[in-house]
Amino acid sequence: MKNGKRKPLLWTLVGVVCAAALALTAFLITDRAGGEIGFDAVIISVEGDWITADVTDDGASLLSKKLPDVIMFDASDSGVTGLRPGDHIHGDYLSGTIEGSRVRVVGFAEVSH
Repeated sequence: MKNGKRKPLLWTLVGVVCAAALALTAFLITDRAGGEIGFDAVIISVEGDWITADVTDDGASLLSKKLPDVIMFDASDSGVTGLRPGDHIHGDYLSGTIEGSRVRVVGFAEVSH
């Protein structure tokens, strides 16, 4: 009879271990995959091709690395010109490229002046 009580406990433990392994794998994949994530920000300064912006909304999921409150990024490949402090932008960044306040933004557009 003791053996019969151990089977449900064993299956419960196997399920918990599998769920934990799946969650850990999803976390590691999401953080390193570098998927594009949307954000909204207000430009603080523009110095040459480098933009410093205050992040107002970060579309990162629960498992993704979040943007810092203030980011810096290179806008030389964006084709967007005439940006100035106070402009609102919407863009996409690669989650695996956050290094301090610097992040690789793969595209953005000016929302308003």
